[in-house]
Amino acid sequence: ELLGAKVLHFPMQHEKDWRYLGQVATMWLFDDMREEGQLLRGLRDGIHYRSDVFEAAAHVVAWLGMESYFSMQIRRNDLQYKHVFTTATKSLEAVQGLMRADEPIFLATDEVADGFFKVFEDRGHKTYRFPDFFTPKGGNALRGVAAAQDPKLVPLIEQVICACGRVFAGTEMSTFSGYITRLRGHIGVGNTHRYYHSRGPYPAGSKGEELPLSSRHYTTDFREMWAFEAERR
Repeated sequence: ELLGAKVLHFPMQHEKDWRYLGQVATMWLFDDMREEGQLLRGLRDGIHYRSDVFEAAAHVVAWLGMESYFSMQIRRNDLQYKHVFTTATKSLEAVQGLMRADEPIFLATDEVADGFFKVFEDRGHKTYRFPDFFTPKGGNALRGVAAAQDPKLVPLIEQVICACGRVFAGTEMSTFSGYITRLRGHIGVGNTHRYYHSRGPYPAGSKGEELPLSSRHYTTDFREMWAFEAERR
C-alpha cells in the first residue's frame, strides 16, 4: 500500500515524539545499514564548511597543538534559553575535573564584558579568544589570514578550533555547540563526549551527558552521525 501510494502523509504530534525539527541522525530508518552509511557519508563529505574555514582554523590549532588544549563555547547573549546562563566561576567549576593542570583554554563566546572570564586565568589556565590570535599573545597566528577577517566566517572558524581541542564543553541547547560535537566525531578526536558548562561538575573520566537518540533533543548531535564507518558496514 505504501509503495503504491502517490502521497505519503507524515503526521506531526509532539506528545508522541513525532516531529521534524531535529538532528539528521533521528530522521531516517533503513532496513539495510549500508544504505544508511552511504547517506551519512554523503552528508559528511558533501555538506561541510568551505576549505578556507578549515585552513584558517589550522593556523590556530597548529599554534596551540592538536588536542593540546581545552575548548569551550559559552553563549551568554543571543540565546533564548536563559537557564543555561551562569557565572564564569560556575562554568569553570563544572568542567575543572576534566582539565589538566595549567591546560590552556580556547574560549568561543559572545560575552562582551571585560574581565568576565578572569577567573580562568586566575586558576592557572591561560585563556585564548579569537582576537588574541592577531596579537603576540596568540603568536599572531591569524595575522594576514583573509578568512579570519570575514565576520561571517569567524564563528565557523571558532567551531573548528573548538572541535580540535582535547576536551570540549559547550552550551546546553545551543546548536552551535551541537555541531562542534559532530565535527569532533568527523575529525576523530579522542573524546567526543557531551559536556555542558552549566551542568556538572564532571569528575575526571566522566562520559558527560548521555542522551537517548531522540528528535526531542534537536539542539545536540549524536554519535550515530560519525560512528557509521565502524558500526554500520
